[in-house]
Amino acid sequence: MLLRSAQLRTSLVLRNRLRPICSRNRLSGQRNWLLIRLFRLLFRLLFNLLLNPLLSLFFRFLFRFLFDLLVSLLI
Repeated sequence: MLLRSAQLRTSLVLRNRLRPICSRNRLSGQRNWLLIRLFRLLFRLLFNLLLNPLLSLFFRFLFRFLFDLLVSLLI
């Protein structure tokens, strides 16, 4: 009887100690998910605003250079 009540007490103490840890882990998981979404959004904005025009300019000049080179070789 005493052993059973001691086991119940220890299980209740462990359960009460583990409950805040679980809720903290759940909140940190939500925080990590929000941070991942935020970084994805920032990277997409950075790519759309900066890298997209730079890449299009680079390829435009590259194709213009190659076209001029091809025309000069044909002449």
